[in-house]
Amino acid sequence: MEKIIIGVLLATALAPAYSADEVFYVGANLGQARASGTLSGGASSATDTSFSVLGGYQINKIWAAELQYVDLGRIAYSGSTTTATSTALALSALGMWPIDNNFSVFGKAGLAYSTTTSGRPQDTNRIGIAIGFGGQYNMSNVLGIRAGYDRYEVGKSSDGNDGNYGVISAGLVYKF
Repeated sequence: MEKIIIGVLLATALAPAYSADEVFYVGANLGQARASGTLSGGASSATDTSFSVLGGYQINKIWAAELQYVDLGRIAYSGSTTTATSTALALSALGMWPIDNNFSVFGKAGLAYSTTTSGRPQDTNRIGIAIGFGGQYNMSNVLGIRAGYDRYEVGKSSDGNDGNYGVISAGLVYKF
């Protein structure tokens, strides 16, 4: 009898974690990336078009985990004809705050593995912090519009200076 009572109490305690709010989702964003700092051995400050694809798992109305691939575009180094491209693969935890049934705001934090290539010996791979915030409007039970700002640490020069990208983007999210 004690085992049954413990089982019922455990099932009751865990039931919110397995609610109907659980959902997988995929999405894509298009935006503007701004590079700053030292990227792959050269100082830079430039903007270019960015795009990303993402997939995630929404645990409940408040928490989600997300994997995102981001193409941060191509930038030109200050005072040089050399260009560099950067990409990142980020794994983040999202905290969401529902404002009403269709709109929520979110914050996210995680790690990103970035690659910056320029054909120079200072090409870099780095694991850095990825943070962001934004909002999502759900047009239906399966389709949402998302807009936000993300910041990725990329690059690292021999003098210890970091490179960063800030990305403002908007896109669609499909839930299934």
